[in-house]
Amino acid sequence: MNKLFVLMGYPGSGKSTFLKSIEMKRNDLILSSDDLREELFGFRDQTHNKELFEELYNRAESHKDEGDVYIDSTCLTKKDRMRVFNRLSKFFEPHLICILRPIDELVAVNEGRKDTSSYIPEEIFKTILGRFQLPTYEEGWKQIAYTIITDKSDLSKCIFNYEVILDCPHDNPHHSETIKEHIDFCVNYCRYHEKALELVTLSKYHDLGKFYVRNYNSEKGYHQYLGHAALSAYIYLIDAVISYLDRYNNYHDIDYNMKKLFDIMLFDDITPILTMYYLIFYHDQPYTCPTYSSLEKSLYKKSKPLIYLEDSGSYILVEMIIDLLMEFNRIDRMRDEND
Repeated sequence: MNKLFVLMGYPGSGKSTFLKSIEMKRNDLILSSDDLREELFGFRDQTHNKELFEELYNRAESHKDEGDVYIDSTCLTKKDRMRVFNRLSKFFEPHLICILRPIDELVAVNEGRKDTSSYIPEEIFKTILGRFQLPTYEEGWKQIAYTIITDKSDLSKCIFNYEVILDCPHDNPHHSETIKEHIDFCVNYCRYHEKALELVTLSKYHDLGKFYVRNYNSEKGYHQYLGHAALSAYIYLIDAVISYLDRYNNYHDIDYNMKKLFDIMLFDDITPILTMYYLIFYHDQPYTCPTYSSLEKSLYKKSKPLIYLEDSGSYILVEMIIDLLMEFNRIDRMRDEND
């Protein structure tokens, strides 16, 4: 059986560049959703997705006996990925390649496309940034591989530094502080009161996505930050992976700009990374599930990955995540001038 490689990653993450950098067999096929849009509709039309992907799936299926197939599409959510998986996994051995690229480079790439058909309008781009969902083997993939793509010469420079980001007010009824003031308050509170290290790290990362998804809602008359938790968790994920590679693989001796693949699930200490990722990803959940029982019911839903991870041998403890989320929500609700 030939292999199916589905590439997931934000627009501008370097999926097409990655495909050009790897060795393929002569009969392998690359299918790009963006290229197919231009072929079928003459421009990168976003309104005919059903017809587009039906054609993409048909071309992939017709190639099942010829060679491997590489699909270049965003596939940021589980729903998007399962649509591809469910259609093609019976014809191929399914693999997923997740492309990680620092958020500042993603924004810069899109801005650099302003005069091209590849440019995504700012409001739509911000919505896309809030859609990233970490894939799991529960989805059915034979292997999930990761790569970090960056323009930076030193991978350590990809570690997020929010001190250099221009601060801005929240401009909504829920926060009187600026974004940085709120983050600093949470971090300092946790350190002063000697809270668990997970809460300090959660404080540091939980609102970083707000700098990039900030959108004004004219109907409500204030700014909103939809999807900021997902983007904040993505920012943490890159930092955590780089820190791991630094400790155990000495990435300075490896050219990761050449798209070296690795598998997060092979890391010896994957549990702390996954725990922190999901603490950040779900840090807003207690606002809609304010009691322990309601939060527990929500996070144990089969549609969420935590129940699978708890049972898969990764040693994720959902009860510990719930306890930390409830404690952090109490801190997150505080305001510097009131505490």
